[in-house]
Amino acid sequence: MKDLFEAIEDNKRKSLLFLFSLFVLLITAIHVFCWTFELPLWLEVIADIIVVLFLLFTYKKGDSVVLKSVGAQPLDKHKYRWVYNIVEGLAIAAEIPPPQLWVIKSEAYNAFATGTNPSHAHIVFTSALLNTLTKDEVAAVAAHEISHIARNDVEMMTLAASTLGLITFLSYLYFRLANAFFSTVRHSRNKRSAGELLLIFIVGSLAFMAIDFVGLITLYALSREREYLADATAVKLTRYPQALISALKKISKNSKMEVPAGVSHLFIDEPLEGFMASLFSTHPPIEKRIERLKQLI
Repeated sequence: MKDLFEAIEDNKRKSLLFLFSLFVLLITAIHVFCWTFELPLWLEVIADIIVVLFLLFTYKKGDSVVLKSVGAQPLDKHKYRWVYNIVEGLAIAAEIPPPQLWVIKSEAYNAFATGTNPSHAHIVFTSALLNTLTKDEVAAVAAHEISHIARNDVEMMTLAASTLGLITFLSYLYFRLANAFFSTVRHSRNKRSAGELLLIFIVGSLAFMAIDFVGLITLYALSREREYLADATAVKLTRYPQALISALKKISKNSKMEVPAGVSHLFIDEPLEGFMASLFSTHPPIEKRIERLKQLI
């Protein structure tokens, strides 16, 4: 277990570094945007302040936004009393308060955790997962999500996703406005030379493409290792690796569902389909996760 604890602490340090890197990328994107469109310095400062306030709001209310975005409903305590009992027992073992439980009506097998801290956390299951997997498998999935909550992964990933979302929005806004802006400047009396305008556009475009790419890679690196650690910590809580292995096998065959791209990284397995979702998946392959779990048997 010493190796696991050391890995968790190492992951926390790396996560903070990755999160800081995303924040630096966001501030860089703001300044590239303002430089390209010749916005005054005071507007840059105001933009920086707004971004910080937005991230603080996300930290406080991000979980509510996530729950609404996926259409989650409170899990029926009478019908699913057994799920509440499982989660309460795991929460005691993990030394955290029991999280609130939610359900998404879906034929897919998936689940995720969200929240701002262990005292204000939520676990969301799909209805098909609860109605299809065995109790031991559901317990293994719940333990995986409890692990994310106990290690503060949920707040870290909520902030990371919000930061990357702002970067993506600025990039989209840049390319939408650039053509109109340079067309206006080119026909103004104090116009710059065509060569200078082209150079500014090329530099700005390359900067935003680089920022977007590095942001995606950073989120990718931040997410992957935490899944391995959550699997290992889940086994520590349940003492039953076979249950998580079995659950992951079933989930991998039917995990795809329609959810906002900004929350897909929270799920126990990548819920989105398509080439881009596979290329930039924040989840390690199920096969590799199972291989690591087998080493714990």
